[in-house]
Formats: sequence, C-alpha cells, structure tokens
Amino acid sequence: MAYVPYTVATRDFVTDKPERKRTGFFRRLANAMHESRQRAAEREIARYLQNNKFTDETEDKLSPQRHLDQLVAPVHLVYGTLETPEFQRQSRDFAAAAKAAGKQVALSVMESCNHFEVMEQLGRDPFSVIVSFPDITGPVLRGMGYDVGCGLGNVSEVAAKFPRPVRLAAHHALGPHAFGSYGSYGGELPPYLIDMPKDEADAVIRAPWRLHTDRDMNRVTAAAAARLFTALLGDDPAPDHVPTPAGLPGGYPVLAAGMRVELDLRWPLEDAIAVNEAGARFDGVERIDADGTVTLTDETADTLKRVLGYDVPVLRPSDAAGAAAELKQSFERHAAAP
Repeated sequence: MAYVPYTVATRDFVTDKPERKRTGFFRRLANAMHESRQRAAEREIARYLQNNKFTDETEDKLSPQRHLDQLVAPVHLVYGTLETPEFQRQSRDFAAAAKAAGKQVALSVMESCNHFEVMEQLGRDPFSVIVSFPDITGPVLRGMGYDVGCGLGNVSEVAAKFPRPVRLAAHHALGPHAFGSYGSYGGELPPYLIDMPKDEADAVIRAPWRLHTDRDMNRVTAAAAARLFTALLGDDPAPDHVPTPAGLPGGYPVLAAGMRVELDLRWPLEDAIAVNEAGARFDGVERIDADGTVTLTDETADTLKRVLGYDVPVLRPSDAAGAAAELKQSFERHAAAP
C-alpha cells in the first residue's frame, strides 16, 4: 500500500453511514451466478481447477524476490508482530535479499499490530491505496473503522476504453463486458452512469477489446497507479477514475492533486452510490452493511453451497479468517474428488 495525507471533497457522506487467470475466473463465475447459469458456474470451477496448476515456473514468475533486478524504486517494508509468522518471514527475507542486491530498502516492525492496525501507526490520516478487489474491500474496511483513500484499476481501465474523456461511475462488474479476455457471457450490462448517450456508451463497452494476460496485465494496473500517484504528488488537478474513494462502493470519476482526491460527479452522489451497489450484485454481492458485513446474492450462495459445499451466505469481518480457511478446504475437497 502507499500512504499520503488525503482530503475527499464531497458533501457529508464520510460521516454517514494476482494472477490474471484467477481474476478472470472469479469475474466469469460471478457473471454466471448472477444470470442463474449454474451449469456455466460449475464448468468455470472445473476449468479453473484444471487449468491453474501451481508449477515451479508459475512460482518463479510470481515471486518478486526472484526478480530484484527489475526493482528500481526505494522500498519500505512494514509488518506487525500480530500478523501470521509466514508474512513476517517473507517481509524479513525480502528486505535481506534486496539489501544484498544493493537496493534501497527499509524494514519497520510494528509491535502488537495486525495487518490493518499497521496503517494507524504510519501517521495521522494515512491515504491507503487498495489493489485487491477494492470495489468490495474498500467498503468493508471503511465499515471496520479504517481510513480508506481509494483503489486502483477496474473503473479506470474501462474508462480508458472510450475514444474521448468521459466521467464514468461503474462497479468492477462492468469489466468482464468491456474486455473479452475476462470472459464476458454477454447479456445484460451492469448499471452505470456516464456523461454521454447511453446507447453509444453501451456500444463502446461491448466492442471487442482484449487486455494483456499474465504478468503483462500487471503493467496495466501499474500504469494506472503511476498516473494516479503522479497526480497526487502534483499541484494541478488531474481527472482520473478510481474505485472506492473514501471507502465508497464501486468506482467514480475524481480529480487528483496535492495529496487528495475529490469526486468529480455529474450526478447526485446518492445516484452514483446506488448504481455501484446494484453493480455489486453482478459480482455476487447483495449488500455490504455499515459494519462491513457482506451478504452474498442468493444465486452466489446457492451455487457455492451446491458445487463446493461452502455454506457462508453472510460474511462478517470478525469471521473472515475462519471463512477463508473453510473456502480453501472446500476447493481442495472439490479438486480431490474423482
């Protein structure tokens, strides 16, 4: 994560209440679930388990420690003593390897802190940039009481597909329809708001357009990150799109400059939030409560239970570790079945 001070200029909503194949799998699975295409969802699970064997080559490609020659920026690693031992070990080993390779690296240890409490120790009002499924994790973290700056990717990648600058409010779920390499099943588009005629926008979204795959896809997200960070470190407001500004659900147009992001909407904020909440249902999420509790759609919950034997239709943040372990075991049982 990256941290800088921030301000979000809106009304008073704040006080109200990586691997490409894996990403593609969950997006395709969510689409199939939403459309009640349970057989398609079953095929997606089987195809994912068949095609995603973890090999020595995959491990080498995904290990940043094995590609230190590509590290050119200074790195500051931080972990808490209440994180799992393996995450602590990985941080220490990476710092030692980077230092041995002559890279500029620092390592800080936060006593009696877990992964999220680390953010609180990094200074007043840290600006956290979330990369992992930010349209959902941002509202969850906000509900847990953590400051959220914004996310990366998703809506910004869809907005970049348009031939001219637009303002787009859209959830992560729109991506599979915009980029065929993520496996869109077609059909109804998730709802979104845009400052151009809707029929023209629909045509652009549905037009064939394939993204990069594997590690090359990471460069797309890295480009979005570089553009956003450049704007945050500058003085002139630059238009951009980000997921979950200040922990809001979904993605929004923003202006970024001077260590802050401002919503740059052409519609009432309530309308943009409602569109993104509706879009989340295309990703299998019925709602996210004010305390960060996630409720899955009926289609998603029923398919996970029937196919994997995973019966957790409501996920509370306090139960996340146990639910994750149960989901892992469910996949392992399914993979081992004849």
